[in-house]
Amino acid sequence: MSSRWQEWLSTLILLLATLSFFVPWAWHSDAALSPAARELAEWTTLLPQIRSGAPALFPSFLLRASLTMLAVLWGTHAHFTASKWGRLWRQFAALLLALLLLPPPDFLSSAQADPNYQQQFVLSLSAIIAISLLVIFDRKLPRAAAYGIGVSGAVLAALLGGAGLAAGIDSLNSLKVAIVPGPGGLLFISFVVILAAVEGFSWHAGTRIQA
Repeated sequence: MSSRWQEWLSTLILLLATLSFFVPWAWHSDAALSPAARELAEWTTLLPQIRSGAPALFPSFLLRASLTMLAVLWGTHAHFTASKWGRLWRQFAALLLALLLLPPPDFLSSAQADPNYQQQFVLSLSAIIAISLLVIFDRKLPRAAAYGIGVSGAVLAALLGGAGLAAGIDSLNSLKVAIVPGPGGLLFISFVVILAAVEGFSWHAGTRIQA
């Protein structure tokens, strides 16, 4: 497989992983009870046992952290593209995903003490800082380091997504609602695992393109 095809294959897999994040992660016969990852995270924060758990809001953290890693993966992916516009749209995608983690505007005015909003803000800020560093050191980052970030980031995203899916489903089932894993979570985990494999192969083969 040529380096160009490997690059576009990685882009396609990353795009599919992103789209799957917005497909229902929990499945119920009633469509209103079939949330995507962000909604599933928010729903778990409404449960008293989740807000007071140890650690608090853990299911939502896992689900949101997987989106954080997805944003970082887009930022890392931009590093391997020599084209100015190719880098820019990938960096824009990374920033957009990071901004999706931000809490509602009232966090800055009247809800700063809300742990749910604090979690969203910290994860969003963490993603923005990571992406900013990747942009600043874009051309200076050693290729081996970028490969390492890409592979380990994809593996971590899969682990976070899988753990978040299991914790989220378990939390909702505590309400005696018959919910099972939806296609979104299963696809997300599958795509980021495939991405890790493709990135690892590219790293090993040393055939990343500069296009």
